[in-house]
Amino acid sequence: MPPGSGSVERASAFWVALRGLALLSIAGVLWLFLSNTVLMGTGDVVRAVSSLAFWRSVYLSLTTSTVTTVVVIVFGVPAAFALTRVGGRAGALADNLLAIPLVLPASSVGLALLVAFQWPPVLALQDAVGFRVAYSQAGIVVAQLVLAMAVGVRAWRAAFESVDRRQEQVARTLGSSPARAFFTVILPQARHGIATGVVLAWTRAMAEFGAVLILCSAIRGTTDILPVAMLLDVNAGETERALVLGFALAVACAAPVYLSSRGPRGERDRTSGRAMVRAA
Repeated sequence: MPPGSGSVERASAFWVALRGLALLSIAGVLWLFLSNTVLMGTGDVVRAVSSLAFWRSVYLSLTTSTVTTVVVIVFGVPAAFALTRVGGRAGALADNLLAIPLVLPASSVGLALLVAFQWPPVLALQDAVGFRVAYSQAGIVVAQLVLAMAVGVRAWRAAFESVDRRQEQVARTLGSSPARAFFTVILPQARHGIATGVVLAWTRAMAEFGAVLILCSAIRGTTDILPVAMLLDVNAGETERALVLGFALAVACAAPVYLSSRGPRGERDRTSGRAMVRAA
């Protein structure tokens, strides 16, 4: 046997095993979706998309997810950047607190929100305003917000940590203010990671179910976003219509992920030098 042939054979077997596991995973995903199409005929699809309830759920899901994502961007991007500048125990504590919604069941988050908004001082404030969050469309945004914020901040913090801080320091030595350095040096370099975080936050909000169900219940015509509408249809024996809703939700979540993967994949900003000049 030629020297080294054994190691080559072991390496080949290793890669064959890896490819086999990858193909098995892909086959499982394909089976999951293709098996559902057996129960869903063309007539079921036409009836579902022709109903007002279908488009109301689509509109409600898109609207609440978009509003949630805008709020997450406004508060989450600065919070993520601030976390990259906080070290020690304070930074670790803040990071762990923001990560708690990621490890908790969504239903637990929804229950915590329901109890929080029923707390007497908060309840009195809502009554004074004349509006209650629980069992309302605003509650959908609140439930989506908690979980989407955790996902977005995680992604944006990683994006900011990948930025070369030396370029920021150069901009500062050239007379740039912290705010100007942030907008002209740091943000352009982290833009691809920020875009990824936006997509993750939006899809997380779009697919949220457990927290919305606990905080807002399943009310037809009021809180029936796509995941909740699926539950209502299954309970009513309309499995075929629920499958159509499920595929609509899958497309809505998969499309932005696919489109974001078609863009640049996290390379550093090739115009960062010009960005520093603008900052100065």
